[in-house]
Amino acid sequence: MAVLYFHLKGFKIHSANKKYLGKYYYSIFNHKSGICSEKFPFQYGKHKVSEYFHIKLDNNKYPSFTIKLYKKGILKDKLIATCQFDTQNINIDTVYNVRKLMCNRRNDFPHVSCSVSIHLSSTGLNPYQAPVREIDNVTQYLEAAGNQQELDNFFEELLRD
Repeated sequence: MAVLYFHLKGFKIHSANKKYLGKYYYSIFNHKSGICSEKFPFQYGKHKVSEYFHIKLDNNKYPSFTIKLYKKGILKDKLIATCQFDTQNINIDTVYNVRKLMCNRRNDFPHVSCSVSIHLSSTGLNPYQAPVREIDNVTQYLEAAGNQQELDNFFEELLRD
C-alpha cells in the first residue's frame, strides 16, 4: 500500500522584529479524509518544530494537505498563515525537501515560510529512503513581491542561522 510521509521541519517568520516571538500552534488538515489534526503548540524562538506524519493511500488517489499556523492570543487565537501541499505532481519514491512561502492570512504579519520533507512511497516501506530533490521558492517570492526591506531582512536571517 502506498503511503505519503511528510516531516514538518519548522517555520520561519521573515522579520527581525522581536514582537513576533511567542506562542504559536499548528494543525494539519487532511483533504482526503476531511479531518484536522490536533493542535501542536510551540514557542517561536525557543522550540524546534519537528513532527512526522503519514497518510495511507488507496486506489492511487493523491492526497493534499494544508498546514495552518496560529498565534496564541489572550482571548482568541489568530490564523496567521496556511500552506497547501498537493501531491498529484510529485514523483513516487522521491523525497522532496521543500521550503515554501505560506499564504498570509493577516495583513499585519510578515511573510512566513515552512520547511517540509515529503515522500510518496509506493510500498510504504523505508520512509525517506529515496533520491532527494530540493525545492526552495521562498527567495523568488520575496523578490517578486518587490519588498526590498523584507528581502534584506530575509538575507540577514540567513546569515545569522
